[in-house]
Amino acid sequence: MSDLNTKGGKGEDGSAGRGKQAKNPWEQKLIQSLSDGWKMCCHSYRHELQLDSELAIITQCWEAAV
Repeated sequence: MSDLNTKGGKGEDGSAGRGKQAKNPWEQKLIQSLSDGWKMCCHSYRHELQLDSELAIITQCWEAAV
């Protein structure tokens, strides 16, 4: 048990405080792909509309997503 903590704490023990961690690999892949898509959307809006405020970027991305 002690080597879980010494090797970087992989799994439930080490994932605390790092955001939502999926239990299944396919869930983790889905969450990562959604996160990547969100970042790409925000990045494109930042350049296209020259938005400075993070809130404005998130608002524009949210409106585009729905």
